Amino acid sequence: MEKITKLPARKIVAAQLIVPVSGFGSGKGLIEPLNERIISVKEVCKLDKKKAAFAIESGFGKNLVSGFFSKGGIMEVFHTPDFTAIAVIKDVLDIPYIDKLAIAPGAQGKGLGTEMMNAIISAYPKCMLRASPGNEAANALYSKFFAWSEPANGWNVFARNLSMHEMGPAIAAVSQIPKTLF
Repeated sequence: MEKITKLPARKIVAAQLIVPVSGFGSGKGLIEPLNERIISVKEVCKLDKKKAAFAIESGFGKNLVSGFFSKGGIMEVFHTPDFTAIAVIKDVLDIPYIDKLAIAPGAQGKGLGTEMMNAIISAYPKCMLRASPGNEAANALYSKFFAWSEPANGWNVFARNLSMHEMGPAIAAVSQIPKTLF
């Protein structure tokens, strides 16, 4: 069942709380509040997989492997009602792993990634993710939320609230996950 999570109020610069409304009216600088409702889907069978796949592919500018949502291991999917932002959380060694976090190109750089990360961290204070070293925007965002990162097998692996005995095996496991975007 889908659950709407209202994110807690945060002290965010006003510029991050408003987004230009594109494609409406005369384009004279209309603004609207950034949508703070994040939908949580724990049962993948109830997820609109076509919209979810499109959101991931458009956010990354790459194609998602066929059957991504049917391969198992997905714990939860967070997304905005219009799928402008989406995050896929998987289980790796009993640790929540943020497998995908994608923001639509027109919404990037406006605070939506931060909103999604706040929702994810609220639900999963202990988690991991990996990012391509060349993805500077993603690495900058993740550095705000993860106090620890390490390069491994061509990835920057980020970890939050893992114990020292979990860290090594988790980094190895996450860095070895096959790519799912091409």
